[in-house]
Amino acid sequence: MPSDQFSIADETVAPWVAAAAALALYLALPSFRFNHDGVACAIAIELADVKHLLHGNHLLYGWLGMVFHGIVQALKLPLTALWSLQLMDSMLGALGTGLFCRLLLKLKLPVWIAWLASMGLATSYGWWLFSIDAQVYLLGAMFMILAWTEALSEKPNPYRLALWNSLGVLGHVLNVFFAPAALYSLWRSRDGITLRKDFMRYAFVSIVFVTSAYAIAGIYGVKPADLEEFKVWMLGSAALGPGRSFRWYMPDSLATGIFQLLQSGFRVVSAYWAVGAVLWLGALAATFSRNSAPRYAIRTAWLGIIGTLPILLTYEPYSIDYRVTDLVPLWLMAALWMRGDELSPPVRVWPVVLVACIAAANMSGGLRSIMTPEMNRPYQKALWLKGTLPPHAWVASSALDEVYVPYFAHLRPLNLRYLQKPGQLKARIESLARRGEPVFIAADTVKSLGVERFVGLGLQPIDQFDEFELFLIRTHGAVR
Repeated sequence: MPSDQFSIADETVAPWVAAAAALALYLALPSFRFNHDGVACAIAIELADVKHLLHGNHLLYGWLGMVFHGIVQALKLPLTALWSLQLMDSMLGALGTGLFCRLLLKLKLPVWIAWLASMGLATSYGWWLFSIDAQVYLLGAMFMILAWTEALSEKPNPYRLALWNSLGVLGHVLNVFFAPAALYSLWRSRDGITLRKDFMRYAFVSIVFVTSAYAIAGIYGVKPADLEEFKVWMLGSAALGPGRSFRWYMPDSLATGIFQLLQSGFRVVSAYWAVGAVLWLGALAATFSRNSAPRYAIRTAWLGIIGTLPILLTYEPYSIDYRVTDLVPLWLMAALWMRGDELSPPVRVWPVVLVACIAAANMSGGLRSIMTPEMNRPYQKALWLKGTLPPHAWVASSALDEVYVPYFAHLRPLNLRYLQKPGQLKARIESLARRGEPVFIAADTVKSLGVERFVGLGLQPIDQFDEFELFLIRTHGAVR
């Protein structure tokens, strides 16, 4: 191709086109879902609360979000921390899409397949969702695409492999289970003394890099006061039991866990599990059919998926959050399936139809609703509370209200999670009433927690907005 001619079929241009197309999609259709963790992270950023940004399960995301929001502010862009995080995630999702296209081209796949599979990744339910919602998962996933690229090269460099894998672990700790795929990639390209040395190099660099990052974060950022606080920090989301105690979210039985794991594997591809199952069938077809695909790439892909299964089978197997990294090896095998037994096949209609169906199913099957602010009812309630209550009011809060009330309503939340013992809630309300600070509660909060939590308290109706009803909480000792 002449140097002065531009074409999306050019291998150097295609990844940029894929990234730009994904970014345009994400920015054109932003999310108003505002999940709990994303809003909590935005609060910590706006408070410059470094300690709570350095989460034990995903060390790097909150800190990077704070840096990115600082850049946004320096550029005078009128974005809150939450919208900065969503912009950052859109850029991470788009960058991951472009890097995945580049990976497929390095495997000598035709440009049309590389571009199409990249668009399939970009519009898969989990990837699309976390590219427009403030969540932690795509930072690690983006680094892991670089780890995949190194692992699938002719002779992977153990130092680069360890670097990208370690950055993926700092994005999310679950990426430590990429190790079997990484070790296999070294094993299939080496032998004897060189293999043992490179195993040790990969392991040593990974351990030193990750432990050093956690040590720096602990010493200069989190600064745990004692061993118990250190344990809670390291456990992260597994320390969300009563009183920050350890809690492992296991399925009821092995059969239930397997069923939920299958469902989440399908749903991370598509909101409709039957559509998602097609991609898994494509991965199986690439595995067992006679085609031109490099067998080491397929083996590495399956090791990347299988490596996480033991932990996912016992911890929240129903969640798609931890299955996002499966999308990379899945679409890799799907791309090899699309090529079939020809090295340079012509453009075929059925892969285009498959990707279009997945994108359309995801848009209609859940993503469209989160792109409309009116569909986020807790968000609408928070905006209503902001215009209804005085600035010195407290709102008894649980679930999303714990972060929505301070962030969107600009009111003080009375977190009911920490007031579960008998008499605690009443005593706290009486204390606030003596300071002239009223406490309100919405009817949906009372219903979700059960009216027995509020025995001995009076609920005086104050106002109503659509399906929401607001009460002033009264106690015998507090209000005369």
